[in-house]
Amino acid sequence: MALKLFAETVKCFNLFVFIDNEAARHSWISASACNDMATRMIDLGTVLESELSVSPYFCLVPMFSNLADGPSRDDFEFCFKLGASRIRVSPDLIYSLVDLDV
Repeated sequence: MALKLFAETVKCFNLFVFIDNEAARHSWISASACNDMATRMIDLGTVLESELSVSPYFCLVPMFSNLADGPSRDDFEFCFKLGASRIRVSPDLIYSLVDLDV
C-alpha cells in the first residue's frame, strides 16, 4: 500500500522498511510465504519495487519502538503530536491491491 501511495516520493531510493514481526520480515526478505494471501502480497510488492527501482532493507523494530503500532490499533494521537497527517485511502486503491477471487 505504501509503495502505491508514495510511489513518486520513494522512486529510485534505497528504503529502510521497519517490521515488528520476525516471520513477516523473513517472508519479505526471501520473497516467499507459506500463506497464499501473503505470497500474493509479496509478489505484488516485489513487482512494485522493480517498477519504482527501489531497494528495500527490511529491519526488525521492537513493537514498543514501532510508530505504526498505535495507528494499527486506530490510535493516531502520538503520530499527530509528531506532526504527522492522516491520509485517507480510496477504496478503489485497496480493491486494486486485493485479489477478491481468493
